[in-house]
Amino acid sequence: MTQPLSMTVTCTPNLAQLLGAADEIASASQSFPIGTEHVLLALIRDPSAIPMDELRVLGMDPCVLLTRLAECALHIRMGLGDANY
Repeated sequence: MTQPLSMTVTCTPNLAQLLGAADEIASASQSFPIGTEHVLLALIRDPSAIPMDELRVLGMDPCVLLTRLAECALHIRMGLGDANY
């Protein structure tokens, strides 16, 4: 069970924009509450929000990462478990 956040948090405009985008993604998929997958999708959707070059140095392909996150979100949405496959 989730608890609503009951405090005010001051954040940078970039963080506020990121969380707003995560909320839009969760709303579009009718998936509540906002989860880490929504934040990650919001980060990947905006290439200027995260250092893509650093991801590549770590051996991650941002396109593959986005595809994998979308697959996991669909898996969860279809009620097929926690997407640990």
